[in-house]
Amino acid sequence: MSKMKQSTGEDYPEAAKKHLRDAKELLKRSRYDGPAYLSGYVVECTLKTMIQVEIGSPKRTHKLSDLKGNVLSLAALSGAKTARYALPKGHWQLLSSRSGWNTLIRYSPAGSISQAKSKEWLKEADTIYNSVVVPMRLDGVI
Repeated sequence: MSKMKQSTGEDYPEAAKKHLRDAKELLKRSRYDGPAYLSGYVVECTLKTMIQVEIGSPKRTHKLSDLKGNVLSLAALSGAKTARYALPKGHWQLLSSRSGWNTLIRYSPAGSISQAKSKEWLKEADTIYNSVVVPMRLDGVI
């Protein structure tokens, strides 16, 4: 449990960690739809962690591009607590509305996501998580 657990039970940094671990395990088992789907939630929970550090509870949304916009706006503010945990450059595919990731992937038939796409999204999610959540933990922010 992180210091960020809310009264509702939501704990975004812990959820990001859980989803990342599960995605990696599913990828090892060649279950490519699962890691692709969970990668979006790793990114979502990471972004919501950043928003929560700045302003408290984030909006209820799964739209990664909207969350990204919120994070970038907040990090640009003078005295932003999250500015030093900026998202890594070049890791924006999942955060683009054109990436193809959305919550409806969960309803797609098995085999809808290629191995390459699953690996690509998981690598991006892992990079974002390790660039934001891990340093925040080490610094005692979360």
